[in-house]
Amino acid sequence: NYGEAGKYTNRTWDTSTFGTLNYWTYDDSVSADYLNPITGSFYRATLNEAKNGWEFVPSLAKEAPVAINGEEKQGKMVSKKWQIELRDDLEWAFNSAIDTTGFHTEITAEDFYWTYREALNQSYFRAISGGGDLVKEIKGAEDYNRVAAEIFGEKELGYVPNSVEQAALDAEWAKVGIKKIDEYTLEFEFKEEYSTFDVYYGGSWPAIHKELYEKVGTNYGKDEMNIASSGEYIMVYHERDKLTKYDKNLKYPHAGETMWTGL
Repeated sequence: NYGEAGKYTNRTWDTSTFGTLNYWTYDDSVSADYLNPITGSFYRATLNEAKNGWEFVPSLAKEAPVAINGEEKQGKMVSKKWQIELRDDLEWAFNSAIDTTGFHTEITAEDFYWTYREALNQSYFRAISGGGDLVKEIKGAEDYNRVAAEIFGEKELGYVPNSVEQAALDAEWAKVGIKKIDEYTLEFEFKEEYSTFDVYYGGSWPAIHKELYEKVGTNYGKDEMNIASSGEYIMVYHERDKLTKYDKNLKYPHAGETMWTGL
């Protein structure tokens, strides 16, 4: 079959398929391979202009992270507190067969802020373990998760705390080093001093799309019909253990730099 002008598909294979497309619950390396194309991050690594090394550049972020009350040590800016400003033109993308009626489409700081709290509420794997998680890195996250675990425990997803439980959660959340400064700015306070590189490399936890998550519950991330994309591609087809297809996400802010139109 002849190809189509302007279409470039990268084909590869794997020995197994993903367990989940939910970043916060996956615990295997295979799932990461399927997640990476649809998962947007604050920063991304790209070739430098000289084409002899790699450098971090903004992806969903507008610019480099900003140290709050930072100081220079051994030639590096370090601080426990950093702010990240998002671009103001970010949008969620979905498989075209998903009914998105009533969904918000703009990606803002609220998406991330809500996600981090929900991930700690539910004690999701990537929030409390696995290395580079919120409990390990963020001030106050471990204490908040301890209170949340007592309240949510084994309850079904969607459980609404009573007024006493909610007050206890709110009091503890106020101590967590995750703040929404404005519509597009997040602030992180880490347990230890982070350098700019540390923020680039380890401080980019992706967001969950709230309405889709609330609509499908525990099926979030099950397949292409239960996930939203904030990354370079949209998963358009999945037949377990046989074939998975992605199309280029034209809403991704750097889509013009993506050569592959499909995976």
